[in-house]
Amino acid sequence: MRSCFKPSVLCVLFVAWVAAAAPVDGQERFHRGVYIGYSDSILQVKLARPTIVQDVMRSLKANGVTHVWTTNGPDTLSTVTEFVTAAKANGIETTIGSGLWYAPSPGTAAEKYDRILSLWNALPKAARPDRFGLADEPAPSDLAQLSDLASRCKAAGISTAAVSVPYYFAQTAAAAGASLDYLGSDPYPFYAPNLPSGAPTGSRSLTYAINSYRDAVQGHARPLLFPQGFQQHSGPARQEADGSVTLLPGSRRFLLMPTKAEMTWQIYASAFAGGKGAYVFAYGLGHVWIPNPAAPASDDPNHGPLITTETSTGGPATLVSFPQYQGGSQLQGMTEAYTALQRVETILPALVPEATLSVAMANAGDLAVTRRHLVTGKRYLCVVSDPQKPTRNLYLFIPNSVRTPINLTSQTASFHWFGHFFVTLPAGTGGVWELP
Repeated sequence: MRSCFKPSVLCVLFVAWVAAAAPVDGQERFHRGVYIGYSDSILQVKLARPTIVQDVMRSLKANGVTHVWTTNGPDTLSTVTEFVTAAKANGIETTIGSGLWYAPSPGTAAEKYDRILSLWNALPKAARPDRFGLADEPAPSDLAQLSDLASRCKAAGISTAAVSVPYYFAQTAAAAGASLDYLGSDPYPFYAPNLPSGAPTGSRSLTYAINSYRDAVQGHARPLLFPQGFQQHSGPARQEADGSVTLLPGSRRFLLMPTKAEMTWQIYASAFAGGKGAYVFAYGLGHVWIPNPAAPASDDPNHGPLITTETSTGGPATLVSFPQYQGGSQLQGMTEAYTALQRVETILPALVPEATLSVAMANAGDLAVTRRHLVTGKRYLCVVSDPQKPTRNLYLFIPNSVRTPINLTSQTASFHWFGHFFVTLPAGTGGVWELP
């Protein structure tokens, strides 16, 4: 996480994701995932709540999640067994990443491959993860080793994936993409204003995300996209009874928790850009993520101006906040988007780009595309509205369409007349229509 537009992500993640083999029915499904840090004082968290892994899996399943990807652990026989077993009990597929074998960590590719293979062979078949994560934002200097490690795993029949920062994505895909089953891009777009880095805000943040999605989809055969599901600050803060965070005087903001509309927008935009899965980055599980009112005033030069009055952030520290697990409207938004996309989960991965649409009065966050199914040849319309605009009517012209599209995702009713398509969408929501 080395971009001036990104947080410095330490060993503190835990999350949701992808299967090594095709589903039983042979159809690939759009991956409705969460990406979470596992190792943030996990032993302290488990002392306070021994059932935390099982609790998280049940919560994720209830919120429409089908895939979990961890970073920086679990990575021992017992922790992987517990994690994968709990995930499978809830119908969730797993990818396990760890600094023990990440390409940027110390050691050779051969040594890291031996660690993966030893763990793989020691695990009971029922406790083997669906995939191993081999890197979390590797730098260009790490890509030769990533390629070597991915190639060794591929030769052994072990499925793999990695996460790349957007501005290294093309290099990562060129160096190791052929051996990685999936390659993800994590363009977190929602930053506090007035940062020294000049990070994009407002409509520019949406343009940045869409461009990053496009580059990932064009750069790898099986791209994954990582919506932002956390906020980051420095200095004193208080966690409220509902799980939300209030910043206190002396704190500074960096990344903002997306609004509900921005959360749903990221998921729909990821799917409609052509990603094979969305993995909401929830960041950490707990203990170290509970805001500290007694923290010293921040002097972080990379963060925003000093806050002088109590400021509500409008959401929790992360999408899955220990111990309350109250994700607020953001978690609700993820659940709503995943529920809608479940209705087209076998269609989305097989869609390829088609004609460009004409969108009247388009805003930076509006996205409207037509796609064609690789197998059936059917055409589909995918639309998502700008999350920073109110509910409004969108007008699109669909070439060669003379009949009313079939609504597949139960979104707001639409009107169609000889290629002229009108749809009313609330901020940040989307829908899929089959074009007869």
